[in-house]
Amino acid sequence: MLTKLAQLLRPKDKDVEVFITVHDEDLLLRCEESKQFASLSRYRYVFVGHRPVGKLSTLKEKVIVARECQYNIEQYPHLYDFTAWYCLVNNRLITQYHVVSLQYDMTLQTENFQEQVLAKLLEDSNQILGFLPVSTSLYFSSHREIPLAETLRKKNVDWDTLFAHDTTKLWPTGNAVAMRTSTLRQLLQWLLEWLPEFVENPYAGHVAERLIKVYSLLSGIQDTYLPQMLHHTMRDSHGTTRILART
Repeated sequence: MLTKLAQLLRPKDKDVEVFITVHDEDLLLRCEESKQFASLSRYRYVFVGHRPVGKLSTLKEKVIVARECQYNIEQYPHLYDFTAWYCLVNNRLITQYHVVSLQYDMTLQTENFQEQVLAKLLEDSNQILGFLPVSTSLYFSSHREIPLAETLRKKNVDWDTLFAHDTTKLWPTGNAVAMRTSTLRQLLQWLLEWLPEFVENPYAGHVAERLIKVYSLLSGIQDTYLPQMLHHTMRDSHGTTRILART
């Protein structure tokens, strides 16, 4: 019923495309062999980093290698999903009106993921939709290794004033988000202006992840959530997630 409703509601040019960030060819092949994302009607992988991709020759239609694209920021090794977003936006690789960003170690908890996402996005075009919400009192600002508060100070943003207007008290973890493609473009442009403040930090990807919430508050684009749609294994392939265990 929901699938038919979404199809009736959406204009033909307002579909949703899913992009999955991955950094290792064996992990990507494992996703394909296990049909991890097979229920999605439209998805591609964005391969970030400098590891080999020779085993992916038969999957060229499904894999975008960021470093092979004309516009990329692979000179910065700690940005992960942000590197993927930069590649997608600046090389005009997103073909649909809405876009979803996932990671390779996420599994879908529903068979009609795209339909539910699209129905939610069509309710209000001015939103950033998250799937793995966590309270802003957890994992958001309490790590000295993740210089979020320091980054805000450098940009003259007062923490207390900013979060006094937060209605959800949640933030979208894992860079698992959906939005209009135009919103992603605006978010990316805004993040680029902040990038010099933290790009050299080994935890830069975690800063960028948290800045999605900051952008939501500063721009007035509401953060919304569809929980229980995804499971995130958090394999910590980059060795940076372990600090969360210390909270």
